[in-house]
Order: sequence, then structure tokens, then C-alpha cells
Amino acid sequence: MIDLISTVRFLPSYPQLLIPVSQTRYGGRAISTVEYADPYRVIDMQTVPMTAREAVQLQAFIAAARGGMETIVYRPTHICVPRAYWGDPNNAKITGTGARGAVANGYTVQITGVSTGLQLQPGDLISFKSGDYRQMAQVVIGAIASSTTITVTVDQPIASYIAAGATVLFKQPELNTRLVAGSFEMTVGPRPTAKFQLIEVPK
Repeated sequence: MIDLISTVRFLPSYPQLLIPVSQTRYGGRAISTVEYADPYRVIDMQTVPMTAREAVQLQAFIAAARGGMETIVYRPTHICVPRAYWGDPNNAKITGTGARGAVANGYTVQITGVSTGLQLQPGDLISFKSGDYRQMAQVVIGAIASSTTITVTVDQPIASYIAAGATVLFKQPELNTRLVAGSFEMTVGPRPTAKFQLIEVPK
């Protein structure tokens, strides 16, 4: 398991949730939509023009990823704290962690052990860590903690491998990913750019 390289500068990236569905149409109209696999996230990574030093470091990182056989821990750097704290990234309400509590209907999760007044809004990214397993989720219905517990609804079901008591991160949420084989490309020239894609994995 390795961390996403931090010595290379990337353009802002937004983890995208993909929901595998099959849709049946009749006469141009959709009559049935079935989800046939678990949702997962993909992240398109693209660098800014790199120095020679950055380019060779990126090449070494890609080699360490072993074509997708090594897990890469992704942490967003562009939007890495909840919206309510964009101007206050070191607020104690988000530098602390919570714990996964009860889950209702797969999507509504109770988080315990938080600071009173913690605010989570639609669009905020949070993550869950249980052992080496990680899952990132985006809040779709937020809340403000009136005590040390907050309940929010997220965009995908909480995975079975995220056990009760799992650590919840509000600042710099984490996601286990792997390099999509064949996705790495680098341009030529004195200031090359490169791009590659990461795909979510349990661990």
C-alpha cells in the first residue's frame, strides 16, 4: 500500500461516483432500470506542466503502482475539508475523528464521538476506515450535530467491510484505489504533463 505522490502538482480532481445500471427501453422510453453491481468511484488525475525532477518522480510512482497491483491511498488536496470550514481548515470540529454508528437503509449513517456543532453539507466528502479497508462517501443530506452524534445521508451504501466503530475522517478523507491499467500517458518536451486514472478498491 502506497500514498498518492505528493511531490507532483495535479490539477483539481473530483472523485466521480459510477453506478452500474442496465436500462431497458421500449419505443424510445426507459421502462426498467436495474443496478447490477455496487457503485464505485473513479478519479481522473492530470498534472500541471512538470519539471524534470517531478517527471522522473512521477515515473517512479507509476512503477511502484505496478500496473494496478498495488493499492494507492488517495486523499483529495483541492477540496479536502467540509464546505462550512473552507476558511477554517484547522477547526477542531473537523481535525478530530468520529466513529461509524448505526446505518439505516444503507445510506443514512450515524456518526458518534463528534464535536457538538459539527456541520456537514451536501457535497462534503467524508471517509470511513476499518483496518486496511477504506470507503469515501459524499454527503447528500447534511446535518448539524446538536450533541456528540450526527446523522447524514450519503451517496452510496456503507460497505459491509466498514464495521461499526470504523474511524470517520472529515478532513482529508481517504480512499483505497488502484491505477487503471493502461491509463498512464505522458507528453514529451521540457515541461511534460501526464494523466492517469484511479479506481476504487476495498483495500
